[in-house]
Amino acid sequence: MINVLKTAVFRILKSPDELKLASARIAALAIIALFCSGGGAAQKNRSVKPLGLRIKASAKSVCAGTELDLKAVLVNRSAKKIAIDKSGFANQVTFFINKKDIPQKNEDLNGVHNLNLTDVLMRRAHLDPDQSEFIILRPGESFRRTLKISLKEKSFQQPADVSMTIDYSQFVRDSFKGVEAYRDAVTSNEVQFEIKECRDSTKVTPKSR
Repeated sequence: MINVLKTAVFRILKSPDELKLASARIAALAIIALFCSGGGAAQKNRSVKPLGLRIKASAKSVCAGTELDLKAVLVNRSAKKIAIDKSGFANQVTFFINKKDIPQKNEDLNGVHNLNLTDVLMRRAHLDPDQSEFIILRPGESFRRTLKISLKEKSFQQPADVSMTIDYSQFVRDSFKGVEAYRDAVTSNEVQFEIKECRDSTKVTPKSR
């Protein structure tokens, strides 16, 4: 293909220097086109996963030191049956905690001002393989579970804006009842909620309808 382009250009350009420059440009463009095409296909293959994980928080805000109900849905997006472990939900939970209005001394200003700080908190579960409970999802089928997310760590004891994701993962079995088991991790979408100071710390602020 490159040789054909060179021949066409040679018929138009009479100067050898012009021909060399044009040939170099054509070769570079051909290499870039091949690289982009291959990279796009690879990126497409990486982005496609047979399982999809979606989560939704039950409330927009919760009281400090309580817990949050989280609805999780794992969907088989492939064209074949997949075995999943029902206990594989929330093997990892990641929080990004933006703490509000923390008093911070500033020596340059000789005073105190409020500062927002972001903490990253990651929880990992250590599951017993003997407690695994596998089921089979047909194409398009989903499995739903409501998780209770504890917010009793020190990081959740003051007002903050929190965003979080959870992971489903399974690396114990290759198959279940003749159906291939999904051996990998899937990260959910990100949900956000607010931590508030409440007089009664057992209450959760429900979502407005």
